[in-house]
Amino acid sequence: MYGKKGFTLLEILVVVIIATSVLFFAVPSYKRSKDKAAYTAAQGVLVELRSAMLSMRQDLHNANNSHTVPPEPNHATKLSAGWQDETDSNYSSAVNADMDQLTPALIPYALFAKKYLQPIPFGNNSTFSRYEFFLCPLNGVAEVCCGADKRVVACMWDDTHNHSCSYPTKGLYYGARIWEDGTLHQIDNSGNCQ
Repeated sequence: MYGKKGFTLLEILVVVIIATSVLFFAVPSYKRSKDKAAYTAAQGVLVELRSAMLSMRQDLHNANNSHTVPPEPNHATKLSAGWQDETDSNYSSAVNADMDQLTPALIPYALFAKKYLQPIPFGNNSTFSRYEFFLCPLNGVAEVCCGADKRVVACMWDDTHNHSCSYPTKGLYYGARIWEDGTLHQIDNSGNCQ
């Protein structure tokens, strides 16, 4: 017999159902693992930021530059990609200034200019583009993701939604705070800024 062998409609339907089921479970799992990788990388920035801030505070203290202690005492300071721009005049001024000559305006640039902190790839396609990072005030004012504890050095939160303290992002990888002692605490979506 020379009968042609092919797939029946039922066999094709079974294959389509199996493929759809695999995709149904694989896509959310892939998204979770991608979110976790971005969150872990962003936590690494927090760890480096803590180390940089503590080193800079110590150097400022040793230089008797007590009028310039980062960050601002009553406000959280958002980390800016511009602080690491070597063509910026503030960056150059921070490089050339001694620790006792640094003004509050130059402190953020000094984090990068004086090599306390390595450049962070903030570009749109970078791992960190979904997070905002903040230097927390020394007096424990509850602002943005800092909470109300003066031991918090820095924090981050997911920037994919508008904030105003409502934490709209769902999931495990919303944000984190880092304390002076290096302890990392996850920020949840509880609905308040504390």
